[in-house]
Amino acid sequence: MPSQHVLVMPKVHAPDLDEAFLSPERWQAIPSIPLVRAEDGEPATLPTDVQAAWSARGVHILFCCTDPVPFSGDTARQAHITGKEMVAVLLDPVGNRTQYMAIFADPSGRVEDLRIEEPLRHRIGSEMDPSWDCPGLRVRSWSQQARWAVEMCIPFDGITPVIAPPNPGDRWTGNFYRIERIPVREITAWRPTFASPPDLYASGCFGVLEFGGLTK
Repeated sequence: MPSQHVLVMPKVHAPDLDEAFLSPERWQAIPSIPLVRAEDGEPATLPTDVQAAWSARGVHILFCCTDPVPFSGDTARQAHITGKEMVAVLLDPVGNRTQYMAIFADPSGRVEDLRIEEPLRHRIGSEMDPSWDCPGLRVRSWSQQARWAVEMCIPFDGITPVIAPPNPGDRWTGNFYRIERIPVREITAWRPTFASPPDLYASGCFGVLEFGGLTK
């Protein structure tokens, strides 16, 4: 596997069926990782911390973004959010980096999700299906004191391509991004693309997401 960057996602007890999201106390026990500038790997002007865990239900992701001026739009599901500020999760459950899913969300919680089939770089020969919706996806957002956050619950039965629920030790590949436009223009990532402009869909830059054991 090309990337040696591994993020171990601890397992947590699944939240209640009618909630889907993890409690703040649960998130406090989950380590965070900082995003860096996608084009050169340097520290971000506006920091973003990402936390990732999993449960019997699916993968849980939390973005916490420093931002004095959040810039978003309305809250319509699957509305076009190009040109806005957003965070993104790219997940490849098979790990061959040729078919994966991308979920974008802006500060208002508006979502756009895509299914992508591609070679190692998306600019040549890729196919993107914007009509695809991740079944059962839950997203919420909030903001306070020059920060905004997005939490996602991505259910295993909504993952594409279809795959059996993972076991501890299993590995996927993927990446996390934030696109910032005001007051600075900046794209940050867990695994930088080292390209200018950054190629968000460059699956050759994906890191490894390992499913860990149950956390206390």
